[in-house]
Amino acid sequence: MGVTHIQAFSNSPPYYMTVSGGVTGSKAGGNNLKVSQFQPFVDYLADVVQHFARTWEIRFQTLEAFNEPTSMWWKFGGPQEGCHIGNAEQNRIIPMLAKAMRVRGLTM
Repeated sequence: MGVTHIQAFSNSPPYYMTVSGGVTGSKAGGNNLKVSQFQPFVDYLADVVQHFARTWEIRFQTLEAFNEPTSMWWKFGGPQEGCHIGNAEQNRIIPMLAKAMRVRGLTM
């Protein structure tokens, strides 16, 4: 059908990985991914991408781990899923994600 690029993305970590216990953001709009969940989050993302590749032979060209992560409007109870993840946290998570992808033999 002419599709040349497939991108995987995450609007928010699963609710159980968040500070607020919800996928719409933290109570005040700040960081909502628990520090203790950085590694489980990157493993989750890599596992999902790997599952698509193994199960359906769908290979993503890119993986966007964060969607509008420095925005402060992601607040608990809002109408859309989203998660603030500050620059310092992103700088820790991205190398962890790259390693998780390499360990699974995934290239993007």
